[in-house]
Amino acid sequence: MKLLSEFVYRFRKPIIFSTFIITAVLAYFIKDLSINSDFTSYLPETDKVVTTLNYVSEKFSGKHIAIIAIESDEIFSKETIERINHLTSKFRLIDGVSYVTSLTNIIDIKKVDGGLEIAKLIDEYNLPKDTNELCRLKDYALSKDLYRDRIVSADSKIALIICKLREGSDDVRIAREIKEIVTEANMKEKVYFAGYSFNILEVSKIIIQDLRLLIVLALIVIISVLYLSYRSFCGVILPLISVFMSIVWALGIMSLLKVKITLVTNVIPIVLIAVGSAYCIHMISKFYEEGSKGYDRASQIKISISEVVVPIFLSAITTMVGFISFIFGSYLTVIREFGIFSALGILFAFVISITFVPAILSLLQAKKDNDTAEWSLSKKGGDKFNLFMDMISKWILKNKVLVIVIGIVICVLSIFYVLRVQRNVDMTKYFKSNSEIRIASEMMRNKFGGDMPVYFLVEGDIQDPKTLTEMKKLQEFIKSQKNIYNPQSIVDLIEEMNDVMGEGRTIPDSKDKIGNLWFLIEGDEMVEQLVDPEKREAIIQATMPNFSNPDEMHELGEKIQEFITKNIDTSIVKVEITGMPFINEHMDRAIVESQLMSLVIALVFVLVCMICLHRSIINGLVGIIPIVFTLLAIFGFMGYFEIPLNLATVLVGSISIGIGIDYPIHFTNRFRIELIRTNNELEALSTTLKTTGKAILINVVAVMLGFLVLTMSNLVPLQNFGILIAITMLSSGTATLTLLPSAILLIRDRT
Repeated sequence: MKLLSEFVYRFRKPIIFSTFIITAVLAYFIKDLSINSDFTSYLPETDKVVTTLNYVSEKFSGKHIAIIAIESDEIFSKETIERINHLTSKFRLIDGVSYVTSLTNIIDIKKVDGGLEIAKLIDEYNLPKDTNELCRLKDYALSKDLYRDRIVSADSKIALIICKLREGSDDVRIAREIKEIVTEANMKEKVYFAGYSFNILEVSKIIIQDLRLLIVLALIVIISVLYLSYRSFCGVILPLISVFMSIVWALGIMSLLKVKITLVTNVIPIVLIAVGSAYCIHMISKFYEEGSKGYDRASQIKISISEVVVPIFLSAITTMVGFISFIFGSYLTVIREFGIFSALGILFAFVISITFVPAILSLLQAKKDNDTAEWSLSKKGGDKFNLFMDMISKWILKNKVLVIVIGIVICVLSIFYVLRVQRNVDMTKYFKSNSEIRIASEMMRNKFGGDMPVYFLVEGDIQDPKTLTEMKKLQEFIKSQKNIYNPQSIVDLIEEMNDVMGEGRTIPDSKDKIGNLWFLIEGDEMVEQLVDPEKREAIIQATMPNFSNPDEMHELGEKIQEFITKNIDTSIVKVEITGMPFINEHMDRAIVESQLMSLVIALVFVLVCMICLHRSIINGLVGIIPIVFTLLAIFGFMGYFEIPLNLATVLVGSISIGIGIDYPIHFTNRFRIELIRTNNELEALSTTLKTTGKAILINVVAVMLGFLVLTMSNLVPLQNFGILIAITMLSSGTATLTLLPSAILLIRDRT
């Protein structure tokens, strides 16, 4: 470490200059960062449900839909029909929209003299105007399963315009354009926006708003705490500059590698504020401590680097492993990306804290002796703090067994609630209960069965009666199931045409008859969305509500798969299931597996590091006490307050390990040094609490309050994430300053 300290001091100006240059260059590339809020891309492309959904999207002109729901006292009024027709025609012109379905362009199969007629339910060039005509239209539309509760509600108060988005199109842009068109139309009716496309539009908007607002608010809070703690320029500005640089470097590298910002990687800047700031604070604290002893500036820098670099390095490397564990332990690509770039950001924060920070400190004008005597608080406040730490030291020495017992009781209670932690991948629950998205989703659930499409891909000769019969069996089974609504396929159209022709509502018994009927509907937009041009593949599509309980979704999927295996003739057809509900179910399973695997990998590595650091299995186990305590406290808190495991909160475990390892490494390193120096437990503990303990407390308070700013986010998972990280900081800091010294002292008493 002597070589490093001399290098930093000797080349301090080039280090500062080069650091600013690197920051400026990488900051330039951040402007090219884009946002990816498409949840289907969060799973690997090789995932079976994802590959099937992408295939369906390519074959049938899209996988995502944007739903515009129009609510009126009476949908079948002249003015409302005109506005629906106007919007339908406008939406069809949007680049990326493959099909638009509404009352004014949906297919209609009518019986006429001499046979049947295939037309539109409403002629867009001759809209009904007469009251009697509108009443007849209403009665007719509500009498047919093809329209009732699919495109218009049974009470005729809500009508849907459904836009299907072409594969590869920009869903966010299209959703934004749709909203702009509706705004320009000056609708008198109430309008809801539902469906996946509007969900990701809102997520994208909130991500941008949060990045702009919450990081600034978090920094203001942290600046306030640092100022109250240090009362100096470098004590406030340097931690922020170092963290800012590490954030810029990480995001700049992301941009250069064309990695997009997601709901998960959006958290990286705040993670670096939490974890990265600690390294700088420890360096500054040691610097001030040495300054209070009367050392000159050069000696302050060299001693600070020599004594702090090793614990900072160990903290950084173990924290990085906590994040790298996501690479090996997560099935979700988005969480792997989070792990990679969080670890990279931690590496940058470490490098900056041991080079740039001491280089800056070496150039600052030395303070007067009376100013450096109390290095982190005002003179009066510092005296009170030191007296308080003396009291804490005496109390811990006297009550170390009680401290351990209290810790064990909290852990046992936490385990009870850990078992109650729920999971939730319902995207609508990411928004506040009074948000437009939640209100629209609830309306769609109540009136139309949901706004999430599911697809059953059927492979076979679609014009063969046997194939259609197998499809009908599956469709009827789907219709009988709870939480899946309005299954629709080419079978419905074939049977309706057959019924109009007087043959009954059944599937024709020959390919020729089916071919004759098919000729009448070939080329219709609705048919093109249900059957591929070669007539070798078709889909049964249905709608589902968002599932709050992923176990119910899994159970439904298993039930449908079991029916297919036992009742569908696979020699005639092959069936594959996909859709966003099943994507969410896979994501839920991946979240649970990611949590378990990443925690196991991180804990094992951290334990090995602690054993190597202390050269003792017992001391290594003692060193991870704050981590274990924090993990149990966090997940117990989640279980007690019913905070679910989701894309954001799944990160808390490994972040807790990253934060949790930093404090005990610094604490045990200083405590061991003081025990050797003084050979007095009380003096060693008191000195450690007044120095390293003070730095830990400053970091805990600053970051805890900074993360509580996330409770102002419009995304519920980020609100919960902020609360959980704040609890993590509090638990980890408290355990390090109380449980850890108690355990160390108890072991010393027995050896």
